[in-house]
Amino acid sequence: MIASPSFAVVGRQTLAYAMLMGAATAWAVTIVTVRAHRFTSSALSLAPWQMLIAAILLLPIAIFAEGATPAISPLGAATLVYVAPVATAFAYWAVVEAGRRFAASTMSMALLATPSVGLVISAWVLNEPINASLVAGVALTATGIRLTIATTRSR
Repeated sequence: MIASPSFAVVGRQTLAYAMLMGAATAWAVTIVTVRAHRFTSSALSLAPWQMLIAAILLLPIAIFAEGATPAISPLGAATLVYVAPVATAFAYWAVVEAGRRFAASTMSMALLATPSVGLVISAWVLNEPINASLVAGVALTATGIRLTIATTRSR
């Protein structure tokens, strides 16, 4: 429902939504794996290496798909300085650490709320329009979270 305003069943849109579903599946597997795995190193010490390996693997694919990288402006460089260590490495560390301490069901419910929170923030801060399908998507997500929490508590 949240993605439906721009959903088209042709071309690159279909591939983009398939990739989103693949990413969601990967996160689900990661949540369960992190919960069951006993780590010898901290997620914070591993994050820079994970980002480096991912960049090395993904850069050729990005160049192939999008073409040569353009020159980076000072604003773009400042954005990268924020995105790499804070928005990616720190956020990943925080999610992994939370995943080690909370049940997989709790983590999945918390992460499920992320798109809805993003929509509310973008509507508030950027005056993004909210249409009926977005409201329905947020409502369905909230209902799913509430039903899952109610089912978990009643056991």
